[in-house]
Amino acid sequence: NVRPFDVKEAREILKTNPKLLNLNEMYHVAQSYSADSKEFKEVFDIAVRLYPESEIAILNSASADIENGNLDGAIERMNRIADNPKVWNNFGVISALKGDKTKAKEYFTKAISKGDNDALFNLSELNKSGEQ
Repeated sequence: NVRPFDVKEAREILKTNPKLLNLNEMYHVAQSYSADSKEFKEVFDIAVRLYPESEIAILNSASADIENGNLDGAIERMNRIADNPKVWNNFGVISALKGDKTKAKEYFTKAISKGDNDALFNLSELNKSGEQ
């Protein structure tokens, strides 16, 4: 049994013995950094290495890849869990970033059909951008 760590402690433990941290603690550590920082991305990379079967870890790491412009890396990660509506939303975001609005709409619509509210928002934003 390992006691829970606060973010300050968890930041240090991540550097020395990250196996002592659970995914939630790693998430809080990542959130303590700027989303565009190297540290933010590193936390999610560590999480997906330690928890390779965790869909949450894969999604968080892929989302960090998207935020940092590593679209191909995000695709590679998410292909492992490609039947997840959150992945479909992210595939929609990647398609939009690559300029393929038709494909983006297909992915968003597919995710929306399974109740993904992020995809609903993203489709709305994509449609607004098409009106301009």
